[in-house]
Amino acid sequence: MIDLYPTLGQAYRLKELFNDLWSMPDKVSAEAFLKQWCEEVEKSKISAFMKFVKTVRSHWSGILHFVETKITNGAPCYLTKFRDSCRRNSFTYAANRRCSSRPASATD
Repeated sequence: MIDLYPTLGQAYRLKELFNDLWSMPDKVSAEAFLKQWCEEVEKSKISAFMKFVKTVRSHWSGILHFVETKITNGAPCYLTKFRDSCRRNSFTYAANRRCSSRPASATD
């Protein structure tokens, strides 16, 4: 299959190679690896990977920080979403409570 579709084989290799990033021992080696990987993607000219490289570059420092610390920003993001959800629900609850506390009209 890979012989019939060489781009597919190249895409698979790049995907598997990218996964090696997460096992890099330190920030310096991760950055060197990431630079080399991005260069390989640019040489391949696979459009989906080119878009992904733009995303990687825009999150470069966060990716390297994760490699170094193994800490993500997942918990703060979750807490922000939870807070916003609570706010929305409290406004909805207050609005419903105001509506339900009104006396029934003569037409009800």
